[in-house]
Amino acid sequence: MSCLADNDRGVRPSEAERVDQRRWHRLLPRDVRAFEPRLALDGGADGTDLLAEVARRSPRWLRPGGWLLLELGGDQAEPMGRLIREAGFEEADVMIDDDGDARAVAARLGTDAQRLR
Repeated sequence: MSCLADNDRGVRPSEAERVDQRRWHRLLPRDVRAFEPRLALDGGADGTDLLAEVARRSPRWLRPGGWLLLELGGDQAEPMGRLIREAGFEEADVMIDDDGDARAVAARLGTDAQRLR
């Protein structure tokens, strides 16, 4: 992530590790658990550890008015929505799939977010 220059992006997509440790064995197929490095999939206790880090750091990478796009899983929409707003983002929209599950969030960095960096 250090390869990104400060404030040089209008959009920052992320597909970060987001598997909830409590549901690790139910959510992932046996072959994935056996052969994929756990670090590549483990999102911490509630699955938001890396998502939260991306949200906190994104104001440094985005221009004011730029967009953060995060893929979500499980029950992550509410905690990530709070964290995204605390980081200076506004207009957060949660995208719902055909089954009614939250799958992504798109949030625009506020124009006064500079003071939050």
